[in-house]
Amino acid sequence: MQHFLDRRIVLMTGKGGVGKTTITAALARYAHSQGRRVLALDIDKEEQAPSQLLRLLSGSDAVPRNGYIEIEPNLSYGRLAPSLGHAQFLRDQIPFGFLATAALRSKHLQRFLMAAPAFQDLGSVYKMLPYLRAERKDGSKQYDFVIVDLPATGHTLAITSMPEVVLQVFSSGPIANAVREAQKYFYDTEQTGALLVTLPEPLPVSETLELVKGLKGDNVPILGVLMNRVPRNPWTEEEEEALNRLFHEHKDPFLGTWSFQRAQRFKQARDTLLRGLEQLSPQPWLFCSPEQGVQITDKPLLKVADEIACINEGDAI
Repeated sequence: MQHFLDRRIVLMTGKGGVGKTTITAALARYAHSQGRRVLALDIDKEEQAPSQLLRLLSGSDAVPRNGYIEIEPNLSYGRLAPSLGHAQFLRDQIPFGFLATAALRSKHLQRFLMAAPAFQDLGSVYKMLPYLRAERKDGSKQYDFVIVDLPATGHTLAITSMPEVVLQVFSSGPIANAVREAQKYFYDTEQTGALLVTLPEPLPVSETLELVKGLKGDNVPILGVLMNRVPRNPWTEEEEEALNRLFHEHKDPFLGTWSFQRAQRFKQARDTLLRGLEQLSPQPWLFCSPEQGVQITDKPLLKVADEIACINEGDAI
């Protein structure tokens, strides 16, 4: 776990439905248990849309109107909605409050800001910046562990490539300054890293390798890849060979065939993922989170975090 805690900013991403939000909540809780001042963030186009991340951390999915809540001492949650970032930008740039309020009420301006995907992503990132800048009275950072539950693969790459897109349009001024500040955070290998969550299946693994290439192309440091919901494998190599012969010789279905074949697919998916990661320098770590026997929300998140084991060396699962 120290591999994660060595970074101040952890960007969580992956294909939709792989358990990314649950892993985000587990790591947030683990960091908090280790004495870190934790801020967990998620992104949604709607300010008040229910938050799965907040529900896992606090038991309630109702996002406060200002998008921020302190769940308990040193553990907070924030919503990075584009509209919240746009509002913050206007308040920061327009000297008179009433003019900023009037601008925010303009439906034409709202439609313009939400029409272009790059402006939406810029709003989310701008909302993040004050959290990253915030300091305590002693000059230390308000949050020394910030974990961001990013959207699914395509949207994540839109966010990480957004700075280059925006800077092609705005080379100077307050927008360009904000984008360059965001770049300093996103591309800093000392304090930032992306953790990609995937499943032990061919399609999620293929998409993960494409995401790895995209993040590397955007200069985002990759902390590692976490393969979630890995099936238990109770068989020795000799037993696996015997079962393979049995299933090959007898075409009738057997109880447990599906579970056995699923464990075999995991090994194939892991090997495919490892081969893809070996081509990168430095090579990202590969982690594993075992499949749970009960609904994940019924288990303490710290237990989920404790069950993440490194399999970078190809250890048996």
